[in-house]
Amino acid sequence: MLAMLEQVLATAAAARFVTGIAVATSEDLPLPAGVVRLPDGGLAWNDGLVHALTTLPIAPQGVVYLAADLPTITPDDIDALIEPCPARGIVIARARDGGTNALALRPPRVIMPSFGAPASADVHARLAEAADVQALIVDRPGLALDMDTPDDLAAALAIEGDQPWRRTIPERHPGG
Repeated sequence: MLAMLEQVLATAAAARFVTGIAVATSEDLPLPAGVVRLPDGGLAWNDGLVHALTTLPIAPQGVVYLAADLPTITPDDIDALIEPCPARGIVIARARDGGTNALALRPPRVIMPSFGAPASADVHARLAEAADVQALIVDRPGLALDMDTPDDLAAALAIEGDQPWRRTIPERHPGG
């Protein structure tokens, strides 16, 4: 998981529209230089993200939440999430199972994130509608594939490429 987090952070750093990177956590994770650790207050996932935002000394104009388990994400995927974000609205990166793997919000608290809710992409769209803001859906393979199930792992391994996280998976031998 740490190798995949490193890969996602490096990918975010290479995206054209990313101006700063932070990780919301209560863990003492090793983070690359330039990545800011924001305390999540030990809160549940979504509450922890919102709490982390409150610890920033200057409120950003927008925020992108990226899942750390996106094995095939590219800088272009992240740019495709950020670039179309309206001045007041959201962009949802829909997971293969209808969940949400990334979310761009402008302003940062325009809606409360609902990661982990069943069909959270639809939940986020409904929250935007209730807040009377525009919601866009982005369907891109690098944003859609996460690592929640053994089938997700198989799908990720079936994709050609030399992603650093692959080096952490032991090779399987026939019959073993």
